[in-house]
Amino acid sequence: MRPDCERGTRAAWRAVCGSYPVPYATLLLAAACAAGPSPLASSGDARLDALRQWAVQAPREDFVRVWNRWWSEFYFDYPRDEVLWCGVDRLARWALEHPQRAGFELLTALHAAAAQDPRRDSYLLARRDPLRELRASKNPRRVAPSPRTDG
Repeated sequence: MRPDCERGTRAAWRAVCGSYPVPYATLLLAAACAAGPSPLASSGDARLDALRQWAVQAPREDFVRVWNRWWSEFYFDYPRDEVLWCGVDRLARWALEHPQRAGFELLTALHAAAAQDPRRDSYLLARRDPLRELRASKNPRRVAPSPRTDG
């Protein structure tokens, strides 16, 4: 599956697959991804639509640049929107692919989101431990161990 296939397909998957067993639904999702990105349907809420565009269709580097502003609207106003959760997965994927550039604040937000992620099979939950370790390595309050002195 291509990396850019995370584009809002979860909502489409549920709309199309509904109550099909997960293996069949997974095959349909893979087929939809192979076909390429599709435009997002309007939700009727212009602000939500703009957030969805950032989450799944904006170039990833641009999305990472505005993640903090996007995150505050997602986390406080639309925490149950499945398309926006795909944006959280994109941020998590970027953080793990660019550990030197991922900041402590982003990693802390991802850590908090993992505790509230309603999805059982998300990229974020599957990578929770590596993200936690990366966050610990970037902690500005981390105290270096003091040298032991015996004597």
